[in-house]
Amino acid sequence: MALRLADIRTDYMSAALDEDSVGDDPIAFFQVWFEHAQQSQIHDVNAMTLATVDAQSRPHARIVLLKGLENGEFVFFTNYDSDKGQEMAANSNVAL
Repeated sequence: MALRLADIRTDYMSAALDEDSVGDDPIAFFQVWFEHAQQSQIHDVNAMTLATVDAQSRPHARIVLLKGLENGEFVFFTNYDSDKGQEMAANSNVAL
C-alpha cells in the first residue's frame, strides 16, 4: 500500500512555545531552543535555510550549516563567489 504524503508527519512538539517562554531576547531564546534540539538528537540539528534574492529580486533558498553564534550573529561558511555569496554581497537583506 502506498503511503500518502499527507500522512507523513513527525511530531516535534516537546514543549509549548508562547510569548511568556520566549522573552525579549531572541538570541538568548535561540540558545535555549538549540540546546533542547541538540538534546533531542535531531539529525542535522545545525541545518538552516538561507534565503536571498538575486538581481531580479527572485528569491533563492538553500540549506547551510550553522557553525557558531558570535556576538549575537549566526556564523556559517560559504564561497564568496557562489550565488549565495554574490547575492548577499549585493543585498544583505536575507532570511535565515
